[in-house]
Amino acid sequence: MNQELFEKIESYLLNRMSETERSEFEARVASDASLQEEVITLQQLLSGIDTYGLKKKLNTYHIPRDSNTTNPLVRRRSHFNLLRVAAGILILFSVGWWYFANTHSGNTADRWGTVFYPDPGLPTSMGRTDHYNFYDAMVDYKNDNYPLALQKFNTITNGIGQDTLTYYKAMAHLQLGHLKEAVQLLNKISKESPFYGAAVWYKTGIAIKEGRKSDALKLLDVVPDTREFNKRQARELIEE
Repeated sequence: MNQELFEKIESYLLNRMSETERSEFEARVASDASLQEEVITLQQLLSGIDTYGLKKKLNTYHIPRDSNTTNPLVRRRSHFNLLRVAAGILILFSVGWWYFANTHSGNTADRWGTVFYPDPGLPTSMGRTDHYNFYDAMVDYKNDNYPLALQKFNTITNGIGQDTLTYYKAMAHLQLGHLKEAVQLLNKISKESPFYGAAVWYKTGIAIKEGRKSDALKLLDVVPDTREFNKRQARELIEE
């Protein structure tokens, strides 16, 4: 991913685009599978920096900078380089988590929670103040206060992408055990959305939890073949 593309995707994920820019970018994503993958990758990276406490580690990492630190281009390059460092740390973390998940298999209920672990949410520290209500709700979501997060999500009517809002409403319902409500919301996410793959993934998990093995297998075939989704372990759960 080059710096120009990074900046474009970052603006999209952090809702810095105008409505026109957002619509044009989403149309581009819808017609470009590789771009959709880049969007999902950066979203995971930004989420991971916040979720796994990497910000503290990154704050101690000093990237050489030009003396003209007031130059916005210099600051942007530093941010880009910082995320590259974060990606390296996250890869190490992911390898460790993969090893743990593949070598510690408890009962089926425990394994389901390991395979279909909760979506970590978006990085709240990077949100814009004009989306305060959404990021305020996201703080509650990330603190496992799903009832309050859902209550706040339900008061938001604009200012944030509808797929983003719908997806996290569904995630809050899922963590509260409201499987029917979660599926209804996940079904609303369009195939062109960066959240579509994750939506199908969690619908697969819900089908497994409800014992609908045939539905789960059909959904699993639609889930993207990426490292984000452990399709092998999901298939093992279906076959148990």
